[in-house]
Amino acid sequence: FLSQQFLACRLRQLAFVATTNGRRQLWIRSLESLAAQPLTGTDGAVSPFWSPDSRFVGFYASGTGEIKKIDVSGGLARTICAARMEGVPTWGRDGTILFTQFLDGIYRVSGEGGTPTRVTTVDKARRELNHYWPSFLPDGRRFVYTVTALDTNGLRATPSVYVASLD
Repeated sequence: FLSQQFLACRLRQLAFVATTNGRRQLWIRSLESLAAQPLTGTDGAVSPFWSPDSRFVGFYASGTGEIKKIDVSGGLARTICAARMEGVPTWGRDGTILFTQFLDGIYRVSGEGGTPTRVTTVDKARRELNHYWPSFLPDGRRFVYTVTALDTNGLRATPSVYVASLD
């Protein structure tokens, strides 16, 4: 069983989270090979996601509460920002990363790092719980996301899909 939280694929390479000897970290495997290699410095990684040029894999470092990135050709993982992230981020072609902040909304941050800013806000008046799974549309400015909410009986309502813009 693999969920999106532990697996990301980009054309010729697969990034995934594996636990070996009690140590959870990112691994990279070329689709042309059966051998996979761990990425050093990714301990505690979950939710891998690719940069648009496939040069970097972003991930959430659960131990430190940070979104990080690492060059798949080697090097040290670099911190992008601190976050109470949930789900899997998406990395737009302009360098913007969108991620879900638990019970709060969707935030954006530059792939180069910085302070996240809110893009969507959970609407408590509409009984919304979370905004999840942002995914850029082809124009690179708009994105779709899923909203979970409670119905009038306090039960989970059918999730809704919305479109928003970075603008």
